[in-house]
Amino acid sequence: MGTLPYLLLVVLSSLSLVPRAAAYSEYSCNGTTGNFTAASAFGANLARLVAALPANASSSPSLFASAAVGAAPDTAYGLALCRGDVTDAGVCSACLADAFGRLRRLCGADRDATFYADLCTARYSGGDFLARPDDNSPVINALDVNGSTYYGWDARNATSRTLFLSLVGTLFGEMAMYAAYNSSAARMFASAAMYVNPQLPTVYGFVQCTPDLSRAQCWDCFQVLQDQNRRWYDGREGGRILGVRCSFRYEAYHFFGGMPEVRIGLKGDPSSPAAETEIHGSNHRVVLIVAVIVSITAFSAMMAAGLVIIRARRRKGAGKETPAYRCGATVALGIWGDKIGKI
Repeated sequence: MGTLPYLLLVVLSSLSLVPRAAAYSEYSCNGTTGNFTAASAFGANLARLVAALPANASSSPSLFASAAVGAAPDTAYGLALCRGDVTDAGVCSACLADAFGRLRRLCGADRDATFYADLCTARYSGGDFLARPDDNSPVINALDVNGSTYYGWDARNATSRTLFLSLVGTLFGEMAMYAAYNSSAARMFASAAMYVNPQLPTVYGFVQCTPDLSRAQCWDCFQVLQDQNRRWYDGREGGRILGVRCSFRYEAYHFFGGMPEVRIGLKGDPSSPAAETEIHGSNHRVVLIVAVIVSITAFSAMMAAGLVIIRARRRKGAGKETPAYRCGATVALGIWGDKIGKI
């Protein structure tokens, strides 16, 4: 069967944590909204804005701040957000101060600029983007940041693509539900660890919305990211989609602080896998637990069905060809079951 039988055996990382990667950042300079000089009214308003936002955000329980400084048409609008797992206000403030400082150097006279760092997001503009909560721009496709693709990934193979997308999509979907409807209203984020079995170790993820969004708006923002992930995903072992209002990241190592809020296929410490799934929270606890248990149960049932099909076909002989068309999930699970049976 070539490399395809190994698809699911390598989708997730090993259980041991690996050292953190070098600091990551992306930025966007948008000159379409016009330019400014430091001596202009907008320049003065912007200077006041970026000086205040790091302290305002880091001193807030939500690690978030937004503001508008000055009168139209020279108003400077800004937003500052630190990652929800940050516990040191000084780290938050330093990240944002550095982000705004780098934007001023990198984007020069552009009136609209955004900076994405591992621990914070910063944006300023001469246009009132704060009045558009459904505007997640600029969205950056950073799913290709990790240079390594999963062994067995084949973008030309529909089964391969469906399989890997379904696993990353499951992780994203459970985190999105928790962040939008079960997390603290002050910090709308969720971290997750997903474990399936010893052959498929743990993958870690993180999603976050700005806390000025309603829960429904946060959920809607995540749905757009999910659609973008389906279009852009290219089999990498880690990656992210970055937006001002919501973002998504997954890695083959534990990159966030503390224990994950969402544990799929885990109980207790993610380094000690168990067959149960736990999700901590309150408002939507039952919904989330049911959703995860159903997804895991359905996944297991389909895998068992795949094993039955594979074994039945073996009894009929190995020389028969596979039908030209079958459900992608059935094919993938059958291949996975076939491989596990040989281990």
